[in-house]
Amino acid sequence: MKLKSRFEFILKNSDVPYTIFQVSGFFQGLIGQYALPILEQQPIYVTKETLPVCYIDTADIAKFCIKSLSLPETQNSTFELGGASALLSSDLIKKCELLSGQTAKINKLPLLTVKVGRYFTNFFQWGWNISDRLAFIEVFSGREDFSVDYAKLEKVFNISADELLDVNTYFTQYFEQILTKLKDLNYNDAQMSKRKDLTF
Repeated sequence: MKLKSRFEFILKNSDVPYTIFQVSGFFQGLIGQYALPILEQQPIYVTKETLPVCYIDTADIAKFCIKSLSLPETQNSTFELGGASALLSSDLIKKCELLSGQTAKINKLPLLTVKVGRYFTNFFQWGWNISDRLAFIEVFSGREDFSVDYAKLEKVFNISADELLDVNTYFTQYFEQILTKLKDLNYNDAQMSKRKDLTF
């Protein structure tokens, strides 16, 4: 985030025309952070939450980027980009539990523990995934405001909130696909076992 901030500063002070979108959070990042750990019965790490986050799908981000190319008022401007509704980690965990039929294992950690853990696990290849998850937690447990004034976005880009993919639909599609695949895998494993039994 510091690197992105530095790049924004350089861009704004250059002669290059720009439109900057500061995205609150991606739907796609929620899979590794919440959905997969719940499915795999792995712990989800959280801290004391302060502010909710307006997540958005990458395909919807593309809509705004493409639309900005035809809007003169977006040139040399910065927009905070996210969905119309803000969500807490607890909201997302409940949605995943409901759709997966499983109960999440939640570990509440002090922010200092998260920082130390991220620093330590980043040294080892086996810990990179853990380090990424802890970095995600650290960012969204700070004092940054990740809310979005969607009314402002709608006014400029003329893209209504109804046109965006909502988190319920996103999670529903993901869990339907993954649970179907898991059922197919279990069926195929059972068929293979039967064939082995018949062979012997």
